[in-house]
Amino acid sequence: SCGFLINTDSSSCPSICGFRLPNSRVPQPTGPWNWFPSRRCEVNDLEMSIAIGQVVHLLLLLSRLLDIPLKYELKFFGSQSIIVDHLNIDSWRQIMGNQSSNNANGVINVALHLSTKGSKDSRTYFDFGTFLLNQAIGQLKWTLGTLLQRNSDVKKIDLSLTLKNLADILQMYKDF
Repeated sequence: SCGFLINTDSSSCPSICGFRLPNSRVPQPTGPWNWFPSRRCEVNDLEMSIAIGQVVHLLLLLSRLLDIPLKYELKFFGSQSIIVDHLNIDSWRQIMGNQSSNNANGVINVALHLSTKGSKDSRTYFDFGTFLLNQAIGQLKWTLGTLLQRNSDVKKIDLSLTLKNLADILQMYKDF
């Protein structure tokens, strides 16, 4: 964790490399995916995008170091990082209401920017992308915990705690 200082102190907003990243909200079937609002942790979109870029970078490094492939493809471009979901077209339409044309193999590669650009549509894609990012973090934490036979650490992973889960992975890696 030398290059990626993660602060998960409960008295302040979680941060990575000095950039604040509030805990995320787990998606609800009837509502939007969003970050938990907090008076003590108001973060603008740019700072959040920079923090998420740091998360993507660290997740890619850990995945490669541990030789654990991630379900979702990550592309690191700093604050403009991308997560790619390889979805069945029908699933994508159900999730996002997208009416794209059918692909020959029935799969669509959806590149979701992990930054907001101000429009309502980009925010929806951002929220879904960060949900997938948290799933990738959960996958890495669960896999590493299973390899280390630390089942108590991974029985139930709270996907809303992005930076806490990353800090836990770093601690498990140190113990590896």
